[in-house]
Amino acid sequence: MARENDHFSRKRADQLREAIKYSIYSKWLGEAGEPTEVKVTKSEHQGATNAMIFKADVRITFHIKDSLSDAQKEKKGYNILRKQWGKHKSHLVPPLFKNVKGLDSIMLVPYQNAATIHALIADQEGSDWWIKKFYEDFLKALEELWVQSKSPDKSCNVIQIYRRRITARNAVLKAKWGKSRINNLKVSINGKQYGSLGDRLEKFSYHLDKLKAVNSCTIHGDEHANNVMVYNDAINLDAAGWVIIDYVNVMKNGDWIFSIAKMIQWWQFYYVLEVAKSEAAVRNELLGKHKIRGGELELSYDEDVLNRRTPAICRQLEKRVMEFAGKVGKLFEEEQSSWQERLKLALFAIIFGSMPFHIKEVDFAVPIMIHKSFEWLDKL
Repeated sequence: MARENDHFSRKRADQLREAIKYSIYSKWLGEAGEPTEVKVTKSEHQGATNAMIFKADVRITFHIKDSLSDAQKEKKGYNILRKQWGKHKSHLVPPLFKNVKGLDSIMLVPYQNAATIHALIADQEGSDWWIKKFYEDFLKALEELWVQSKSPDKSCNVIQIYRRRITARNAVLKAKWGKSRINNLKVSINGKQYGSLGDRLEKFSYHLDKLKAVNSCTIHGDEHANNVMVYNDAINLDAAGWVIIDYVNVMKNGDWIFSIAKMIQWWQFYYVLEVAKSEAAVRNELLGKHKIRGGELELSYDEDVLNRRTPAICRQLEKRVMEFAGKVGKLFEEEQSSWQERLKLALFAIIFGSMPFHIKEVDFAVPIMIHKSFEWLDKL
């Protein structure tokens, strides 16, 4: 009888171990972390009647994100998407403590058992065929979110969204450069003159003022390749095995073009900048430099290196996002010329607006970002 009881307790301990692992992985951590060690043994304590007491020693590894000043925005953004995204809410990563006041804005991030799409490409972990297949699933989910949350009236003030981004970031730019005025700075890029910075901002403002309000929809607002992650077990196998993180920029009444621009700018050039942040050899090849000499802002970098360092899969995904934009434009009943003009303005606002945060910290990126933002503005 003792031998049978020992056999039963070992078998039961194995069952409990698997149940604990599953509960932690799936129910508590939402697949964003995992128990790296679970040991279940019979306890020295005795249970009442015929109950058996087991002891569980568990080691768990997971990553969390505390947004500090943006904590409430992160919490609000997550709740908006969870409510609006229907069947796709499983692609969101939940907070660590869902019902603990003051801690419910600490978000899980699945770095323990998932990789960003940027990393998949940089590390050549996923095949190009599979990456494109999974990205189709991601785009389809975005389409459903935008269409389902589309407002019945013209409630999205696109002028305010894009102008506010530039005005707020210009204050950062002035502080970084230590100048109270920047409009009179003459800009040269790789020896070519581009007029003054004020001329560029005036052109942006002129075209922006001609935009009309459009139908709003709920957007994540930061759909770049470092926020879209694939679980390790899904790589090259499950196209639906992805999640999207970082909910600080979620807009309930946003512009879907804003999200398109976020994706385009990454695939067009920012992939290389992200690689260069951690690889000195790439930084040295890019030769990105900027300096203010008198009243001129001198910018230079190696355009050939930037183009050569951009993988073919990035070009293909950029093209696919543009095709996707055409489909969404029809679903929103927008004329092609209308959303295309707004996209160019959005790309200028996003790229130029992000540039000030790269000064000093990621200096080599500054001339590239200014040049790319000007290129989109010149297409108007």
